[in-house]
This record gives sequence, structure tokens and C-alpha cells, in this order.
Amino acid sequence: MLTPPAAPQTTARSSSLAGLSLLVLAMSLPGAATAASGWFDSKADSGSFGDWSVFCDDSLACEAYAEELEGTGGSLFTLARRADDEGWRVSISLSGTRPDLTYGIQIGVVDEPEHLPAGEVDLQRGEVIPGTATSYHILPTGAGAERVVERLRSNPARGVKFPYMHVDFPDCGGAVENTLSFPLAGVTEALAWIDQKQNRPAGDSRVGIVPNDLGATIPADCSD
Repeated sequence: MLTPPAAPQTTARSSSLAGLSLLVLAMSLPGAATAASGWFDSKADSGSFGDWSVFCDDSLACEAYAEELEGTGGSLFTLARRADDEGWRVSISLSGTRPDLTYGIQIGVVDEPEHLPAGEVDLQRGEVIPGTATSYHILPTGAGAERVVERLRSNPARGVKFPYMHVDFPDCGGAVENTLSFPLAGVTEALAWIDQKQNRPAGDSRVGIVPNDLGATIPADCSD
């Protein structure tokens, strides 16, 4: 469970870098915006590693993603990177009740939890379409997000019978804790595949500046 930190923490962020948009999002999340899907060429090189899917288009815009273990909410965990991006764009996409990120989120890779305070998490809201559930995108940034990516790159599924990653946060509907669980089998191989396609140094875990391309950036708390 997330609790208030002893002292408020803030991190300055820039949004000058445009990023990727998840092609499969429109099929998985009701109400997801599709306008930015033009980042990807229709001719995509795709594949899968364990529970993770990957693809790159002709411009080498690439992403790796996995669906939520339960599968009922259609949530996705995505790591995306274009050929000219400095680092990964990490996103957790879901639909329904708005997340309350007043105190940040917790991401646990197997048994290693990482708390990301509000200053290291952006929140974007997808297009609001009447009659459908609103989509939200949690975008981890900064040093905490890079530590999570490092763990994902270090073969966390090795020797673990049921390897998974969990994302914990409250919501604006009053739920004290929501937990999304994502599989880990294949994630290290999926990211290595993208490194090879983009001719990048193996194991690069840098996280890039969050772009404003998945929706409108909204406050981390429930103030609007």
C-alpha cells in the first residue's frame, strides 16, 4: 500500500520529445485514442518472446509489450523507443477509474519493489468517447523507472516458477490499492531484439523524456 512520504518530493521534467503510440492500444482499451498511431509504418517486423510481443516499423520505431495476467481489464505494460530516441518510454495503459498518483506508484519486479514518487510519474488521459471507459496512461520517469528497466533487462524470470511484475496504486474512486500484474517471461529477450534491430548497445536501460502523445496530461492527484 502506498503511504504519504515523510516530505514532498518533486522532479522537474521536460516534454520536448515526441514519442510513440501503441498500435494495439485501440484494440485492447475501450476509448483509447488512435490519432497518433501514424508513428508506425504499416509494414512492421514483429515477433514474440514468451509472454511479450515486439514489433518495429520501417523507421525502426519499436515497442515491446505484455498484457495484464488476468486479462479482464486489457491493461498493457509497454516499453517503446524510436531509432532517434535517447531512451525508453515506459507506459502502463488501463481503462476505467482514474488512478490517484498523489503518492506515486509502486512497481515490483518479482520480489523487488520500486517506489516512484509523484514527481517521477506522469499521467495522461486518452480521448473521452461517450459510452466507453476512459483510458489512462501511467508514465514512469527518472531514476526509479530506469532501475525498473534494468531489472527487466537482467532476466528476472530466470529460476522463478511464476515470474511476474506488479504495479500498485490507489484510484480516484476510493480504492485504497489496485494491483495490475504482468508476466515477465520473455521480456529480456524482447528488449534485446529491439536493441539489435536499432543497432543499439546491448542492455541500454535509459528512460527518455515523456512525450505528450498518448493523451492530455492531467494532474497526478484527483484535483480536476
